[in-house]
Amino acid sequence: MTPSDPPQRHPYRWVIFGAMCNVYFAFGIILLAIPPMATAVRADLGVSRSVLGFALGAWALLYIVTATPAGRIIDRIGVRRAITIGSLLIATSATVQSVAQNAAMLWLAIGIIGVGGPLISLSAPKLVGDWFTDGRERAKAVGFYTSAPAIGGLFALALTNSVLVPVFGGWREVLAFEAALNLMAAATWWIVSRRAPSAPGAGPVAAARLPAWAASKALIAAPGVRLAMLLGIGAFFITQGLAAWLPDMLEEHSGLSSASASNWAAASLAIGIVARLAVPGLARPERRSLVLHAVMAALAVAMVVMAFGPTGSHVPAALVIGLRSTLNSLVILVLMEADQVTSANAGLAYGLWFSAVEVGGASGPPIVGAFGDADVGYTGALVAMAAMLAVMMYVLFRSDRAVRTARFAA
Repeated sequence: MTPSDPPQRHPYRWVIFGAMCNVYFAFGIILLAIPPMATAVRADLGVSRSVLGFALGAWALLYIVTATPAGRIIDRIGVRRAITIGSLLIATSATVQSVAQNAAMLWLAIGIIGVGGPLISLSAPKLVGDWFTDGRERAKAVGFYTSAPAIGGLFALALTNSVLVPVFGGWREVLAFEAALNLMAAATWWIVSRRAPSAPGAGPVAAARLPAWAASKALIAAPGVRLAMLLGIGAFFITQGLAAWLPDMLEEHSGLSSASASNWAAASLAIGIVARLAVPGLARPERRSLVLHAVMAALAVAMVVMAFGPTGSHVPAALVIGLRSTLNSLVILVLMEADQVTSANAGLAYGLWFSAVEVGGASGPPIVGAFGDADVGYTGALVAMAAMLAVMMYVLFRSDRAVRTARFAA
């Protein structure tokens, strides 16, 4: 086997892919580092829940602004440097969080994630697109890499209070340790990526042939990219909205205690991780639309059951709602395989996509929370999300029909 072999056959693809997933795993730990220690952080800094929540959301707000330029940077400097810089910035964020003395400093520290994070999350699909050209293998790779940050988050949730805080003594020391984990992941990635064969796809210089505005305009005008954006906005709204409020929904609808509701929500998340590993691999290009329709239909039915079903049906419905995790992976595959997305403009394409879909992600938690405070309660939120899924299914159906018509005409 030589570096000139087709990328889908080169065994090094799994080595470099594993190093990237390790970076993404460490990134996921930082994203959920503070929530398990929220009480201690609030007491130390003297802030309210709302102020801490505002600080924790700093990275998501910045993502909307930074994702598109980050994609352009990735196309120019390449994946190896982009992931290294991104991982170093995540480590910097954790370090600054560990020494924060007030809410403003904590907001700025978490905001660094919104600068470094896109360099990782946008490089990952570009790397997969370059190294995994076989459709089935690419789908599996997307499922694996999108699970990495979620597994990192579970690591933080499961081990922070039971292991890390007792071992290290406090929340600041835990964050410093997790910063070191990110530095180790960055170093491993740098060593592995330096030994990689020549990049299989087009080099980053090709992205500079068009001005940024012209390249962005061309991508946004492409039907496949627009479809991925529309589906992604809805998917991120639903996944982020449920991530924030599913435990509270279960507590309100089923009468479970807060601890039991949180445990069942965690079980739903675990099911989502397993589904994210398995479902994208089943979604071959010729049946991807069918799999997407099936997942969205299952989610919509589960939401209706949770909204109107008898008490005993709420927990099973919540477990089915764990399938929401697969939506993002499947929509990324739609974008990755759009005809207009190439190796030269992939970073920009993913940047534009993330900027669009994070509008849905950032608006999901507050809108679902507003439903919960209103007279309609979470029942109204669940019905609204089920209706959103129905609209997404219709948009996908129309797109599929347009593609079939174009092929028939050709």
